Amino acid sequence: MISCACSFKTFYRLALDIVVMNRVCKIFRKGLMGFRGFQFIDMTDHFPLRAIQITKKKPEWRTEKEIKLLRSWLQFVESYQKYSLNLQLLLAKVIRFER
Repeated sequence: MISCACSFKTFYRLALDIVVMNRVCKIFRKGLMGFRGFQFIDMTDHFPLRAIQITKKKPEWRTEKEIKLLRSWLQFVESYQKYSLNLQLLLAKVIRFER
């Protein structure tokens, strides 16, 4: 019975993560026409190491302070500046760094 409860909690957390990311993506696609104009380049030369460490964390593990720091570091991306403060914070909450 214990493994069933653990599996349910894991599934529930995964479902919540998917719902949140889906909502952010819907807002992003509807209001801002997707990633058009977003320049994805190798940011390791320009992106602070601390920001990379934050974006490698799972979104639910990030603190409010880390999200705000990440938002301020993303300001150098021209198209990111055009988004509303609310959307910038949502993106900073879910954005991931991958190579």
